[in-house]
Amino acid sequence: MRRISVLAAVVVLFVLAGVVPAQAAQTGIRAADPSVIRVGSSTYVGVQSYDGGIGVRTATSPDALASSAVSKVWSDTAGFGEVWAPEVVYDGGRYYIYFAAGTGAAHRMYVISSTAATSGYTAATKLNLPDDKWAIDGILVTFNSQRWFVWSGWAGDTNVEQNLYIARMSSPTTATGARYAIA
Repeated sequence: MRRISVLAAVVVLFVLAGVVPAQAAQTGIRAADPSVIRVGSSTYVGVQSYDGGIGVRTATSPDALASSAVSKVWSDTAGFGEVWAPEVVYDGGRYYIYFAAGTGAAHRMYVISSTAATSGYTAATKLNLPDDKWAIDGILVTFNSQRWFVWSGWAGDTNVEQNLYIARMSSPTTATGARYAIA
């Protein structure tokens, strides 16, 4: 019963947070795993893996994102490896871009942030998720003023089983407590 309650809460979190994966596909952006959010009434921000790093586009409508210029906001100068599935979140006046980086079993979640959508991002910081296992496709969601991080990961150190996990966050960059498998 507890597992169903947590799963229901995650679904509600995604709906309330405006995380709608299909929205990116509707914009016409041609990239693997793009993420799109609306900030305010008329600013759309899209992120994507781009030229060995992360690119950001802004526009006044979802349709205009595909033809807007890409600003490269982060480059993998440290040699993390493959950069996968960046997700953009706007929280407390800052843009946070979460992404997976690594090679093979070394994939972990990282975050960069800025007050501007297309420039001024911090250096990448590895999220210290509970148990420090393989992690991809993560996103921060807020529900009832509580931040949560949801990601796909391995139960152990090898790819025996991939699960969906959730952990509380005390800030957009700091996990607190344990991770819980929800699917």
